Amino acid sequence: MEYAVLGLLLREQLTIYQIRIIFAESFSLIYGDSYGSLQSALKRLLNQGFIRFEAVKEGGRNKKVYHITAAGRTRFVAWMGEEIPLSKLETATLTRLFFLGELEQADRLQVLANIQGTLAGYLERLHGIKEANAPHYALNIPWVTYRLAMLDYAIFEIGNSLQFFSKLSAQEQPAAQQKPGG
Repeated sequence: MEYAVLGLLLREQLTIYQIRIIFAESFSLIYGDSYGSLQSALKRLLNQGFIRFEAVKEGGRNKKVYHITAAGRTRFVAWMGEEIPLSKLETATLTRLFFLGELEQADRLQVLANIQGTLAGYLERLHGIKEANAPHYALNIPWVTYRLAMLDYAIFEIGNSLQFFSKLSAQEQPAAQQKPGG
């Protein structure tokens, strides 16, 4: 959640209320938008020196307007390029996708390559698991059938995700570098 907050603050200064609205509209599939979660994320970012706030009075009410620091900007860009842990594959991938437009093209291409590499590696592992479980597909035991169905679903989803990011990467390539007919 912290990196999503940093990414939002790259573009503009925001209050926690504004951040919560953006989370509800843009990140509801992967993050909650509770004030408590956002307050915790903001506190961690403040403690790390990645953001600061300015107290302003608006309409008789005190508000904190948050902005990203140079250290926060540097950390965000570094995070975008880091390897994605499999335990956070969907959340981290979708967050990076949302903020790809904030990076320079070379950095975007690197992030896309990292995502594709992670997905390809995971897909290979899943196919290995499926191969190891090939004899079990013939069994007609419901709990086995559905566990294997989950594996098939994961292969389907990761395969589609890899295809999606490969297409996105190809679109991102400079026109001069694209091969004819590609």
